[in-house]
Amino acid sequence: MGVDEFLRDFLPLRKLCNERRFKSEKLAESLSSSRPVVPSRPTLAPAPLREPPKPPIPAASINSGSGSLYPDLSQPGNTPNNRPTFGFNM
Repeated sequence: MGVDEFLRDFLPLRKLCNERRFKSEKLAESLSSSRPVVPSRPTLAPAPLREPPKPPIPAASINSGSGSLYPDLSQPGNTPNNRPTFGFNM
């Protein structure tokens, strides 16, 4: 590769590098100053916050009045009609 060919390839790349360095220095100056940076594209409004999940309902309040979830099978005849309810009104 000759000197002329090298300079033909090198000079545009050096110019591009210097432009990028200059732009980055200008950006650093604008960020360090108190001026707000205006975005080049419009920004969208932030998404609304979701409600936090509701706490679990205690099992005692779910099964109140509807029979126990697991019937006591140790004594026969302790449920109406001798049928287990399994937490449902029948």
